[in-house]
Amino acid sequence: MLAEFIESQKNAFESKNIQLESDIAPDITLDGDEQAMKKVLSELAENSLKYALTKAAFTLRKQGDRIIIQQTNDTDLPNGSIDQIFDRFTTLDNAKDKNAVGLGLSYVKDIVKAHDGRISAKVANGLFTLEAAL
Repeated sequence: MLAEFIESQKNAFESKNIQLESDIAPDITLDGDEQAMKKVLSELAENSLKYALTKAAFTLRKQGDRIIIQQTNDTDLPNGSIDQIFDRFTTLDNAKDKNAVGLGLSYVKDIVKAHDGRISAKVANGLFTLEAAL
């Protein structure tokens, strides 16, 4: 599903001159609500489209008994943990002029938690990384 989703988003990323990469481990399955997972992917892609400067990447891998979905993009935000972006109506400095209302990633957090997962975000060395473990 992630591979198909990324393929469907290539034109949107290309139109904004954002290099899109993916690293998807084969044969990973996740038991969960398909519509909810599509919402997670949609919100992560929208987040990358809005905030990536020149490149974005999506990774799917298995780690122990968890499935890890990771979104990474280059950013102009300062280093640090930014978990407050999962709070409703919270936007960061780079959200100005982006029509952001601060709901998308709160939906992602709710869906991840409903699937007994965890989610985190950080900025380090000019890269924004959001990771959901399901």
